Amino acid sequence: MRKQIQIFLLVLLAAAVPEAFIAQSQTAGATAVVEQGKFTLHKFEQPIGQDTYEITRDADSLAGEN
Repeated sequence: MRKQIQIFLLVLLAAAVPEAFIAQSQTAGATAVVEQGKFTLHKFEQPIGQDTYEITRDADSLAGEN
């Protein structure tokens, strides 16, 4: 459960990155996938769906996408 919370917070943080930074990192050249995964969304302790995320490295920065 703790791992799911950490992943969820990571995705929220990645979603807060402005689209301009994500687009810039994608056009700057080849990117390497650092981590990717899938998690289950819950509401009132019941699963209501799934989402995916991907964290990529571009030079000395990280970018997230879901």
